[in-house]
Amino acid sequence: MSNPRILCRTCGRQRDCLLHQRADFPPQAAKGYLQRTCQRDGNGCDFQYRIGMEVALNLTPQNNQRSPHGS
Repeated sequence: MSNPRILCRTCGRQRDCLLHQRADFPPQAAKGYLQRTCQRDGNGCDFQYRIGMEVALNLTPQNNQRSPHGS
């Protein structure tokens, strides 16, 4: 798991919402920060809220694998 964050799909920048815990709604405050500091003056920003849960695949190696040649 990771912290919730706002991601701009246009430029790839992101901001951790927990940096704005004192705000009434931290995701909106993080979005506002990204808009204020945007290199493109906030034009064309496409924001996405990531809740902090990511799908991961854990693979464990198998110790006793059979040889494809039957040995």
